[in-house]
Amino acid sequence: MQKETFLSLIIILTLVSFSGINFKIQAQESVLETTPTIVPSENLTTNSSKIITPTFMPIPTVLPINIKYINDKDLKQSLVINEIKGRSICKFVGGCPNVEKNGEVEISIKAAIVTSVADNYLKVKIFDIDYEVDLSRAKTLRYQWTPAQLDDFVVGDVVNVYGFLNQDNRHLIQAETVRNISLQKNVSVLGGIIRNPIDNTFTLLTENSGSVKVFVSDDTKINQAEAMACIMIYPPVNCPRSTSTPITFNDLKDGERAIVRGVWNKDGVTFNADQIIIGNDGRPFFNKKMELEKTQNQNNLEEEIRNQIKILQERIKDIQDQLKMQLF
Repeated sequence: MQKETFLSLIIILTLVSFSGINFKIQAQESVLETTPTIVPSENLTTNSSKIITPTFMPIPTVLPINIKYINDKDLKQSLVINEIKGRSICKFVGGCPNVEKNGEVEISIKAAIVTSVADNYLKVKIFDIDYEVDLSRAKTLRYQWTPAQLDDFVVGDVVNVYGFLNQDNRHLIQAETVRNISLQKNVSVLGGIIRNPIDNTFTLLTENSGSVKVFVSDDTKINQAEAMACIMIYPPVNCPRSTSTPITFNDLKDGERAIVRGVWNKDGVTFNADQIIIGNDGRPFFNKKMELEKTQNQNNLEEEIRNQIKILQERIKDIQDQLKMQLF
């Protein structure tokens, strides 16, 4: 009896022992599956010649904000969104009594920064929020509330926007008025063709102001504008319709179109440039037909014809001289 009891105790202890070992193994496997192993970088060794380079996020471009002539009080930013007829909440409850279905959400923005310009379009940023601005029905104004053209706008301008949010895209504004605070009273905008860019000066051939001598300083901002194509998906993505890349005076080419913003000198003939935009971002100026170019092309053709006639006359004279020599 004692022998059987002793054997039973041995069997029980053996089972408990094996059970304990199995439990530890399961617990260890569970820890390995849920807890990653962290190895200090100084202890890492490798037999491979491949070097792993860390990847960094691109540094965002700092916008050149055009605040040269703006008063501090006009740089105070604000963003106000008001629902006019009360429609948004009603969507969640299946409708509200005595509320029209075509409600509107108005938006008022002060001192936003223009980040992109295209045909009938602006992209602006305020409080790190991006909005697209549809200008198809908007009045565009200068600081003094006088009319302005889209061609007068450049990236970095400070603008006030009033309009309504699109019901399907709350980052799209159907603008009613856009007031460009950077277009102060003394700022003029010229559009024309660059001629003879040399030594930080060039002549701008304009349709309305004739030939203007433009002076470029180290503070002049020169940008190359290019149009971009965006694939429209839902939800909307942050995709500008144009880009603006800083360039230097040496990148300006004879014969290309340019928008020049700045101030006239006291002589009323020469012009100091604050900003120069070349390229084509889709705005009207870069795509319209300029009578100036037609006249210039016609003058070039006439000059070429005159040169050809002169060459022919010289050739005829040479032939006549050769004939005279043969006769004598």
